Amino acid sequence: MNARTLSLPNWPPATTEQQLAAERLRQFGAIMVEAPPGSGKTFAGVYLALYVNRLGWTSVHRPALLLTFSRNARVQLEREMDRFQTERWMSASEARAVKVANYHSFYFELISKRAGLWGCSTELRAATVAQKEARVRRAIACTRLRGTDRTSAQEEALRAPSLFLLDQAQLPAELKTLLTNEAKRGLLMGRPHYDDFAPLFLHLLRSSPSLLDWLRAAYPVVILDEFQDTDDLQWQILQLWHPSRLAVFYDRFQMIYGWRGASPDRPEQAAREFDITPEARVEFTEIHRSGAQRDLAQFIRELRQDGLRGGAVVPRPHPWLSLHRAPTPQPDKGLIPDKVRCLSALRWGSVINPDRSTAIITRFSYLADVIRKELSHKPHSRTGPFFRCSLIGGEDSPDEAMRNRIDELRRAETHLDVAGWLGNLLDSLLVDPYRVSGHAVVFRDELARNATEPLRGRRDERLSAMRKEILPWWDELGVGNPAGFRRGLEFVLWASRLLTADLAYADADGTFYVREMIKVAAAATPQDTWESFCDRLENAILVSNHWKHSLRSGVYVLTAHQSKGREFDHVVLPWLSNAGEPIGGWRKPCWMDDEDRRLLYVALTRAKSLVTVVFPSEAPAQILCAWKLLGIPDQSEHPFR
Repeated sequence: MNARTLSLPNWPPATTEQQLAAERLRQFGAIMVEAPPGSGKTFAGVYLALYVNRLGWTSVHRPALLLTFSRNARVQLEREMDRFQTERWMSASEARAVKVANYHSFYFELISKRAGLWGCSTELRAATVAQKEARVRRAIACTRLRGTDRTSAQEEALRAPSLFLLDQAQLPAELKTLLTNEAKRGLLMGRPHYDDFAPLFLHLLRSSPSLLDWLRAAYPVVILDEFQDTDDLQWQILQLWHPSRLAVFYDRFQMIYGWRGASPDRPEQAAREFDITPEARVEFTEIHRSGAQRDLAQFIRELRQDGLRGGAVVPRPHPWLSLHRAPTPQPDKGLIPDKVRCLSALRWGSVINPDRSTAIITRFSYLADVIRKELSHKPHSRTGPFFRCSLIGGEDSPDEAMRNRIDELRRAETHLDVAGWLGNLLDSLLVDPYRVSGHAVVFRDELARNATEPLRGRRDERLSAMRKEILPWWDELGVGNPAGFRRGLEFVLWASRLLTADLAYADADGTFYVREMIKVAAAATPQDTWESFCDRLENAILVSNHWKHSLRSGVYVLTAHQSKGREFDHVVLPWLSNAGEPIGGWRKPCWMDDEDRRLLYVALTRAKSLVTVVFPSEAPAQILCAWKLLGIPDQSEHPFR
């Protein structure tokens, strides 16, 4: 470091490797850093942003851009920025000289400023998943496709990276044109989908040289995180952008988005494109963990030596690992589904401690949905715990589900439409239907059925209490009345607690977002139109920092893909079977190929201190043996019923 920077106080406690990366950036202007889990990559990214500011390369008006692949990773960077300021390593003005974003949010910010280029006269807002599906259905309805051809075309269109980019999709030319027109129509209405952001931004860069000049001047230093998952569109944007000063962080073994266009060759492409010499490439090898965490880090280091094959792993007991073996079902007890055996371990095997952050990580979303639903409810037996489970999802995430609900609310026209919407919201918070004498109660129908007498004729004690709670404000409910709507939302929260008492937990994520909407409704003014009020509800969902503040304790259910960029005290892998995970009525083998090895690697490295593995005794996943996690003397295994 030069004399200018050394004279400044409060330097963060960077390691020798992290300081070397900073020095190489100063010397060469472009560097690549390979950083495995536990090596302080997030710390190093913020440290470099601070370093270049103290070199005078950036300022409040020309900040360093910390750009990452996912929203999850962005949250981790934001937390690290907060820590730098709390520890007084970074001043408030230095923090303002750093912009943290993920690819989609950054693209959206810039295309929003130029919405008029596409004839859009309203504020851009990302379309919901349901709106994208509706566009696809409208386009297909205008074709002659029927039966299986129609179903296949819809699935292929929804898999496409964007409705603007259908060249690689196996679809009829006529349908491609119709889908592109639907995407343009959505953009004109101010509702492009997330998948459209990258092609729109690429179009801007190609058509506007002045924008490229501004981009390079506005962000004189770009620090890229999670670079190994960069897809083809993001790579084309980066090539065109060509920042003058660049730091690239990556871990080749965390490349898990090959199906989206990520490539294991991407780091070498970047080295050639930006002329990054071997001297400008740094590898972090120090692991900043202790105890069981350090032992896990050593295991990961051994895995990396031969491309996650396991040949370099030293067989030994692991203090971070807890193994739970499911006994082979007895023939006289009939066939027991694997998902039931998995849930038995989670519920009765003393696996889950809700006082610390516990992530149950699956390969596919089906098992994640089953686990979340079942563990949130009291078991049929009189014994056994149940847990408040939050879901971390992708396109089916809780915030996307709530945005879809708000889109339905926009179309409400009558008092009963709003009442039915509130009833549907209550149904969703209950996860499973409320039952009276064995029959399911659907509150969407109950509240939308009668304009003057909600829940008429219901003698169940809890439903009678709900009716008494509704009647005082029922007449205030209606389109254009945020005050009545606020009371309806408060009723939904109250009713969800009443109906789940001693039986289950209300949906934790939905409950959070209902509280956010109550705040918006409380701040509404008589001047708000129903459309603007719904816009504010949706904005509250989009900007809420739910995951930024919530991953401290509790039980979270997610897939390995969604675990990327997050950390938990305890990671549970609920069913590592040689036959794969249950997926509805069929199976798909997993944990077998290179992609699956990388996924399991990612899942393991989300743990701070403990990993629990559940597997069937008759057919454990082969990868457990390949990685020498089974058959180790003195490595305890816990049978469960």
